[in-house]
Amino acid sequence: MGKEKHHLIEENMELKKEASQYQFALGNATDYRTNNNDKNYHVQLNNDITELQNKLKNYITTLKEDFEINFDAVNDLIKKYNIKNTVTLENPNESLIKAILQHHILKKIIKDMNKYFNRNSEAESVLHLEAEIISKKI
Repeated sequence: MGKEKHHLIEENMELKKEASQYQFALGNATDYRTNNNDKNYHVQLNNDITELQNKLKNYITTLKEDFEINFDAVNDLIKKYNIKNTVTLENPNESLIKAILQHHILKKIIKDMNKYFNRNSEAESVLHLEAEIISKKI
């Protein structure tokens, strides 16, 4: 009993460490700032999006076998983006799940970014000039 408990504690610590790494990676991927002096910010944005896609792909492909996919939620996203396929337990179509999750996350980031720029484009906002410049370049 003691050996099994020790094994479970070690496994739990390992899973917490792994989850922490993914949270850190997602935080870095969504913490995007532009440098006004950087003339290659479009290239950097593209690199950041590619890096985010790779991290999502890595995260999805390294999920443990006992991970449960919420097929209803995935199918809701599939319908939302007018895709004519469905996923089921019998036909999980992992490539479609990866693609739809990547697409959804990128759309969410862009939506939140636009909301941020719109909110800060008001003249009384301290960040209005920066937001206006960046929103016109993107």
